[in-house]
Amino acid sequence: MLTLVTTIFAFVIYQLEMGTECFVGEPCVVGGKVLTKMPEATKHMKFHKRILIDSKGNLTQFEDVFSGIWFIIVTITSVGYGDIVPINMSGKFIAVLAMIFGACYTAMPLTLVGSQFNRSFNDYKRREALTKTKQDVSTRLALAADDDRAWKAFKDKHLIVEIKSMFERGGDMIYIYI
Repeated sequence: MLTLVTTIFAFVIYQLEMGTECFVGEPCVVGGKVLTKMPEATKHMKFHKRILIDSKGNLTQFEDVFSGIWFIIVTITSVGYGDIVPINMSGKFIAVLAMIFGACYTAMPLTLVGSQFNRSFNDYKRREALTKTKQDVSTRLALAADDDRAWKAFKDKHLIVEIKSMFERGGDMIYIYI
């Protein structure tokens, strides 16, 4: 589809921006007027060389269809080098259509790639957190001598009493917070 759209846009913009065919050293009629002075760029060209002159009397930038293809590809991909630009309003309109098509065409795959990357990254983070949790649970806690005595004193006074009272009430869940 991209090839088809690029080809169609390129042919249309070439036809709109092509200008008038003239030959160096011969009189040329552009827009109903006889061009008396050739563009500056033609001074070093051979006589009778084919040139295309736009409506403003300058050499056209769209010398062939391949120039149009280059312009459309650069426009659709939003690179926009600026080496070739349309002069006519109709050519500018085609360029705007190519820009809109390029934005829509590149937005769809980028959205899919971005959402898949986000999903994969979240899965990676979840697996990493799960692995870290498993490692934390498997490591034993080491207490200093003073902390160990404090824990034993707390356990003797409070924990055993609380566990006994839960079993006496018939509770089946024991919650221990450290």
